[in-house]
Amino acid sequence: MIKNLIPVNYTFFSGVLEYVNDLEYVIKYFKSNSQYILLSYNPTDSVSCLMKRKELGWINHLNKNEFLDLIKRCNLSVVINEFKFNQMIVLAKAN
Repeated sequence: MIKNLIPVNYTFFSGVLEYVNDLEYVIKYFKSNSQYILLSYNPTDSVSCLMKRKELGWINHLNKNEFLDLIKRCNLSVVINEFKFNQMIVLAKAN
């Protein structure tokens, strides 16, 4: 992992969380240096078959509730939670 991160106000994840092996570890790692984290995620709620996600190389297949539970496990509070065009945009604040 990256060492010696400087404190920042925001960390932004867009188009990457579907590919990350250990989401909880990565989110917690960056949370330790951020006041807020903005996360973009494509949940499985409206997916009829996971094959297309797997063909894209996506390894995470969480639905909306599972993704929000993950954020809570990372000790983050959801400030904004929007869902449009099969995409979740979540702004979370470090507790």
